Amino acid sequence: MVNAVIIDHIFTQFGESNPSIFPLRPLRYALPIASILFFLSTGLLAYGRQEDSTAAWHIFRSDESGSWNLYRSVPGGEAFRNLTPDDGDVSFQGVSEDGQWVVYHKQGGSDLYRAQLNGSARDQLTYLMDDPPADIRQSANLEGVPLFVGTADGWYIGQFRTRIFGIKEDQFKWLTPPNADVEGIDIAPDGKFVVYQDYTQNIVQLYRMNPDGTDAIGIAPTTERFQFAAWAEDGLYAYATSDAGRRLYHVNLDGSEPELLLDVGVWDRWFGVRGGWIYFAKENHLRRQNIESGEEQTIATIEEGELYTITAARDWLYYTTFNQTLHESSLFRVRPDGSELSEVLHTQSTIDNLLTSPDREYTIFLGSTESYAFRGSDRWKLAVDSSYNFAGWTPDGTEMIFNPTQVACPCNVMTMKPDGSDKKYITDVSTQAYFITKAPIEDEPWMPLLHLLLGAVILVGAVIWWRLALKRG
Repeated sequence: MVNAVIIDHIFTQFGESNPSIFPLRPLRYALPIASILFFLSTGLLAYGRQEDSTAAWHIFRSDESGSWNLYRSVPGGEAFRNLTPDDGDVSFQGVSEDGQWVVYHKQGGSDLYRAQLNGSARDQLTYLMDDPPADIRQSANLEGVPLFVGTADGWYIGQFRTRIFGIKEDQFKWLTPPNADVEGIDIAPDGKFVVYQDYTQNIVQLYRMNPDGTDAIGIAPTTERFQFAAWAEDGLYAYATSDAGRRLYHVNLDGSEPELLLDVGVWDRWFGVRGGWIYFAKENHLRRQNIESGEEQTIATIEEGELYTITAARDWLYYTTFNQTLHESSLFRVRPDGSELSEVLHTQSTIDNLLTSPDREYTIFLGSTESYAFRGSDRWKLAVDSSYNFAGWTPDGTEMIFNPTQVACPCNVMTMKPDGSDKKYITDVSTQAYFITKAPIEDEPWMPLLHLLLGAVILVGAVIWWRLALKRG
C-alpha cells in the first residue's frame, strides 16, 4: 500500500501535468513484458553463465620503459600496463593456473617473483639466495637460479638444480629428496599430478607425485629409458629407447602398465594420434599404424627433400618437405588414408611454421619470404615475411599473433585473420614489444539468488506500475 501511494503521488505530479515526460499508455504493456523478459533472462544467465570467461589478458615483454618489463593489456581495449616497474630487466617464467599471477626472474638475481595481472600486488616467491623471513622455512644461500614449472592445487612448483620444490601460502617445501636427480618436470593438464624424469638410479624412469610431493610412484618400467613425448586428452605419451630402437607408449598415471602403441623398429619421428591411428615418418615415408589392429599404411613417399612437419585440417593432412640442396619447400595435401595426394605449393622459401587454425578450417604455411593460407581449394597469400614470427592465437582463436623480429625499430605486435584480412597492430610502443602468452581475466562471480531477487523486485514494481496505469485510464 505504501508503494502504491508513493507511485500514485509520482503519477499525480508528473504523469498528468507533463504527459510528454511520463507517457503512460504506451508503457501499459511494454513495461511489464520487458520486466518479465528481464526476470527470465536474469535467471537463465545467473544459472547458465558458470563457465570461465573467454576474455583474456594479453601478456607482453617490452623495453618501453627503458628496461625489459612484463606488461599486460586487454585485447582491443585497455592500454599497456607495466606489471614489473622498478624491477629492472626481468624474464618471463610462467603464469599461475588460475591465470591471475605472472611469475618472473630479475636479471642478476637468483629468486622468483610474481605480479598479479590486475596490477594490485607483487611479492617474492623464493628466498633460495637471500636470508628468508622467519615465516618462510627454506634453505638459503644456495648457488643457481630456480625455474618455475607451473601451479597445481595452489602449489607453485619449481626446479632448483636437480630437485623439485613447492610453495603454497608462503610456505616452502622440498618435494623430492636431497639425493634426487630429476629433469623434464611437467604438470598434468588436469593439475592432479606432477610428472618428472628421474635419473637417480642411473636410468631414466618416469615418476608422478601429488602437487604437495606425496604419493610419488614410478609409472614406467626401469628396463628401458623413458622420456616425455607429449600430453594428450587421454593422458601422457612417452618414448622408450633401447638397443632395439624406439617405442611409443601411452603412460597411465595410476602406475598401471603402460600401453605399447608404436613398435616398428627404427623410425624418425612421430607426428601424433588421430582417429585411432598413429602418424610417423620412417625411411622417407609418411606412414600410419592402427592402434587396435596394428595395421600399417604408407600415406605418402617423399620423392625429393625431407619430411619437415605435418598438420591436419578438416578431412585433410598437410605436410611439408624441404630440399636443402635446392633450397626449395613444398606443401602437399592428402587424405588420411593416402588418397587424393597433390602438391598445393612449391616455393623457394624456407619453412618457418606449418599450423592449423583452432577451428581446423585453415592451414597456414609460414615461410621466410612468402606465406599462404589454405581452406579447401582456396588459397590466400599472407602479408607476412621473415620480419615477423608466429607467436600464437588470440583468446577467441580467430586471429594469429605475430611478433616482430627486427631490432632497430618501433616494433609492434601484429594480428591477422587466417585468410589474411583485418591486419592490425595491437601494441603501440616506441621501441619493442613481444607477445608472450594469454591468461584468463577474472570475472566477478554471478550470484544467482541475488540476481533473481533483483529481477523479482523489478517485476513486482512493473506489475504495480501497470495496474496503476490501467486504473488511471
